[in-house]
Amino acid sequence: MLSIIRNVFTFLLLPCASVCSMAQTDSDTIRAISIGKIQGSIKIDGQLLETEWRGIDVASNFYNQFPSDQGFARNKTEVRVLFNETFLYVGIVCHFSQGYKPVIQSLKRDNLWWLSDAVSIIVDPQGSRTNGMMFALNAKGAQGDCTVSNQVTTSAYNINWDA
Repeated sequence: MLSIIRNVFTFLLLPCASVCSMAQTDSDTIRAISIGKIQGSIKIDGQLLETEWRGIDVASNFYNQFPSDQGFARNKTEVRVLFNETFLYVGIVCHFSQGYKPVIQSLKRDNLWWLSDAVSIIVDPQGSRTNGMMFALNAKGAQGDCTVSNQVTTSAYNINWDA
C-alpha cells in the first residue's frame, strides 16, 4: 500500500516580515502556494489536527535533491503553511511506501541531516533567492538549521548558526 503516513513534522518559525512558501521544481521554475492566515495559534505537536490545516493549498510533487537531483521524489511529501500575527507555521507530511525504511545517518543536531531522508525549508525574508535561513528535520526527528548564501560561484552553509 503506497502512501502510508509515517511521520508528520511541524515547524514553528520566528516572525518574519515577508510570508510566502515556494516549492522549487528546478533552478528556473518556482511554484508558489497560497498560505492561510489564522487568528489563533497552532499547537506544535506534529499532528496537524487543527481545522486550520484543512482546506489550504498543499505543495507537493517535489524533486529529488540528494544523492541525485533528477526526477520527482518517489515518496510523496505534502507541505502546508499558515501564519498569524506572530508566527509562521509549516506543516510537512511525509508519506513512505509500505516497507520502506528511512535512511538515517545521524541523530545529532546539525550533523549529516542532508545525507538522511529529511525535509528542509529555506526562509528568504528579503526575497533575494541568494540568502536565507534553512531549517531541516530528518525522518527520526534530528534537527538542523543554518544560514545559506548562494553566490555566483559558490554555495555556503553555516551550520554554526542556531535558530
